[in-house]
Amino acid sequence: MKRHCVIIGYLLFTASTFTMQQPAARTIGERFIKPFISKAATAAHWGISYGPFLGKGLGSLAFGMCDKEIGDWVASKDIKIKYTTVGSEGNFNVIENTLFAEADSSLQKLVEEQAKKINAKIPSVKLMGGIPSRAMATERVVCLDLGYAHQLMNALEKEDKKKIDEGAAIIQHELNHNKDHLMLVNGISYLTIPLLNHRLIKIGKKALSFAPKIISFAGIQSAKISSGVGKYFLNDLELKKINRMQEQRADDGICDDVNTLQGIRDHFVDMQKEEGEIIQNINDRRLGIIMRRNFPIIFTLFARHPTFEHRVAKFDERIEKLKKQSNA
Repeated sequence: MKRHCVIIGYLLFTASTFTMQQPAARTIGERFIKPFISKAATAAHWGISYGPFLGKGLGSLAFGMCDKEIGDWVASKDIKIKYTTVGSEGNFNVIENTLFAEADSSLQKLVEEQAKKINAKIPSVKLMGGIPSRAMATERVVCLDLGYAHQLMNALEKEDKKKIDEGAAIIQHELNHNKDHLMLVNGISYLTIPLLNHRLIKIGKKALSFAPKIISFAGIQSAKISSGVGKYFLNDLELKKINRMQEQRADDGICDDVNTLQGIRDHFVDMQKEEGEIIQNINDRRLGIIMRRNFPIIFTLFARHPTFEHRVAKFDERIEKLKKQSNA
């Protein structure tokens, strides 16, 4: 009897202790763990949907607002850089090159002529190593890639009209970007469009009364992550569309001259052929190459530039129109 009383008492004590601990455990979970998980999921949502564009936006905005100062700094510099090459016999050659070199007078004259044709400010010209494109411009200076600048100088010396027309169009394209305040517009777009999409999605979500409501805590936190990914792709899609519009606007700003338009048109045809050969011959499993090769329409939606086919077609229309006007 005594043993039975001890066992029953122990069970009652254990049960009472267990029932007393449950509210305490629930309180800790409700007050600390769940809010922490919720805030972490919210931070992840914003980090995915807005984070990648925040840095780009601030950088572009700063560059756009300090465009004059950056141009003045580049124009005032003549920085020497050294790099080493290996000769055919295995010997090492140290070559001194210029990061911001003064341009040849013929190049300066070419840029000035193009600026006058499109009513842009006349900038100074610098040769620059390692830029990602053939040319780039600020309000005060046009930077030409070293390799491309040498091609243009050779073309000017040999009076290669086709190459000169191509270079003139590329310079006009970059000056048009500068006239349109490209970096400033990009900065504002990167900072505002993700926020605008967030607000519009929130309003639309409230308006859709038939949309299923997620009740569970885990479901709500998972939805934050998945919606962040969805918003990222939506934001990227819209911003790339703006980039393509800016590129097309810069193309449209090239002056109405048949030779200049023909030069840039032929340039894009050559690039289209080169790209086609690379895509056909390349054995690469990277996502970008796979998408470009097998899903060209989807790839085009997320491209920063219009397709070569689209740009060539636009230039063909303008050239044909100008030829008809001249024959009329």
